Amino acid sequence: MSLLIGLGLGVLLAMIFLAVGLILLIAVPNHMDKVHATCTQPVPARIADVIKEKMSMHPPVRYNYAPVYEYVCNGTVYRIKSVLNSSQPPVIGTQVLLMVDPANPDNCCEPQQQQRAKTIFRIVGGGLLAVGVLALPVLGLVLLAVAG
Repeated sequence: MSLLIGLGLGVLLAMIFLAVGLILLIAVPNHMDKVHATCTQPVPARIADVIKEKMSMHPPVRYNYAPVYEYVCNGTVYRIKSVLNSSQPPVIGTQVLLMVDPANPDNCCEPQQQQRAKTIFRIVGGGLLAVGVLALPVLGLVLLAVAG
């Protein structure tokens, strides 16, 4: 009986891996595209500042770095902190091309960073999906071996 409970929990865990994998593989990148669909105006920008954020409290202490973009749209200067961080600090003064929503210039995205983030979500999602898909037949074989 405890074996069946263990297998049931294993199947549940495999299904969770499948669900999370599908969400990361498909839903998150599609959502990112929808959020930035109105960002149609290319605007030259530069990294004006870098915000350093502590990611761990225990040794070894790790940090993430978020660029602050500065750009001009419709005659107004904007300074926007990126929502995407990296483990390596970006170089202040680096020129980048942002895509800005002309109706709401506070809404912008950096296509290269967004593409990197979508790639990471797809790789992690694909990995979780693969684990879930491979776990189900293995659990089925274990159940057949125990039942037989």
